Amino acid sequence: MIKTYTIQDFFEAPIKLDKFHINRLEEMPPLPKMIKSPHKHKFVEIFLLLNGSMEHNVDFKQFAIEKLNLFFISEGQYHFWFKTHSKILSGYRLMFEESFIQNALIPHNFLFELVYLNNVYQNPLLSITTDMRQKLVQFFDLLHEEYSREDFNSKALQANLFLLLLEIQRSYNYTNTNTSNTYHLTIYKNFNSLVESHFSEIRSVSWYANQLNISQVQLNRIVSKFSNTPIIQFIQNRRILEAKRLLATTTRTIQEISLDIGFEDYSYFIRVFKKNEQTTPLEFRNKL
Repeated sequence: MIKTYTIQDFFEAPIKLDKFHINRLEEMPPLPKMIKSPHKHKFVEIFLLLNGSMEHNVDFKQFAIEKLNLFFISEGQYHFWFKTHSKILSGYRLMFEESFIQNALIPHNFLFELVYLNNVYQNPLLSITTDMRQKLVQFFDLLHEEYSREDFNSKALQANLFLLLLEIQRSYNYTNTNTSNTYHLTIYKNFNSLVESHFSEIRSVSWYANQLNISQVQLNRIVSKFSNTPIIQFIQNRRILEAKRLLATTTRTIQEISLDIGFEDYSYFIRVFKKNEQTTPLEFRNKL
């Protein structure tokens, strides 16, 4: 079974807060021996890379992270740090649990409306411009400076984290113009949440449209806008992703996995998997 870790698990000594941590990449401590890869997190992790490069695998996709890149790993994603191409990395690693930023000062749906978090279909890599770099580094610096103080204030960390995440969303909107419509984004994220809960048993477009109180045509238009994928394929992709996670992290038979994700016809599951991945489920597992 795949391991799921807390923030504290990544440090040998106790850290200041169990739901928040920030460090410079050039000062990042070695991983404790207990950390095994691949794994999952119970928290969000954001990298800002200013120098050096590295490769990360998230949900079976390889990402090359270069200078002036932001990289996001959401809670529950299957991933591992594949390779570092420089002995000297510079930038920041930010780790926080979602509950850390949920307080009276911040809108309760703030994190939900961030397109780059909790969205397995959004590219977790963002290239930033020189102008974006200056603004984002200021927020990372403020967070690191506050966290480094002996008399640090949690509310100051929460406020600065809110401003940083908001600035990242603005950067996303600048480079991805289709993310700027808040109403459409809310519909898309609600649809995404419904799919996460029901992908194995419900594949009816009309059911999802009814739950969101919009037409099928409108829902399909919104989902295609944010994911570049029609709804039927969107749901199918989520089922296949779950199959890959189960193939990689469990000893369940392929027939059992087929039933787990809603394919009653075992042979049909194999055909769909091969069409999507250009390999059979057994070949995929053997390669891993």
